[in-house]
Amino acid sequence: MNTRHDSIKIRINEMDYHIVGGEFREMLNIIRQLPGRRFDGQQKLWVIPGTIEEIRPQIENYGYQIEGGTPAQNIPVSGATSFNDKIHIQTDDYTATVTGASFQDMLVAIKQLQERRFDPESRCWNIKGKLASLTEYFEQQNMRFENMIARLESDLPDSAEHASQPPPLSPPPSDIPFELYDMLPVDDEPVFDSVPYFSDDMPPPPPPPPLWEDS
Repeated sequence: MNTRHDSIKIRINEMDYHIVGGEFREMLNIIRQLPGRRFDGQQKLWVIPGTIEEIRPQIENYGYQIEGGTPAQNIPVSGATSFNDKIHIQTDDYTATVTGASFQDMLVAIKQLQERRFDPESRCWNIKGKLASLTEYFEQQNMRFENMIARLESDLPDSAEHASQPPPLSPPPSDIPFELYDMLPVDDEPVFDSVPYFSDDMPPPPPPPPLWEDS
């Protein structure tokens, strides 16, 4: 018999069980990996879709056990419960409102997303990704989107990134026009005497004058 006191209450197919055999945080991490799991904030338990035959091996694979198995109490009648709580979110392409569950349940669902950040100024959760990619995740937890408004192109992350980049520079001209002043002499250049041209057909130069010596 298990001697640990930590346990997490779960509900599978209208039957209540307890997961035991480990620390609370470790067992909670395993539950959060199960697809379609949803936390019921009113009854303080996790609702897991499927059958006990499907869920039990997954839990025992991590060294934990599922105990109990009593009929669930206070199961809400379908359509009888109405939630007015709403949470505003903003994705890469839409702003929307999450509804269909209690505030606590929706908050838990949002916090389980990896790339999310709460903006205290707009009171909105910024979630990385497209709204369409999140639809199935929230629908599995009986939540839905309302008041979906497409974001302006200037507000999209890609547009802001391109706007921050400097405009491209125009390429230099391929042919630079010839200017006449490129061939004119420059005043500050030194002037050199031209060297005479000699050839074999020319007579030899005259002999140098005699040297005068003082007597």
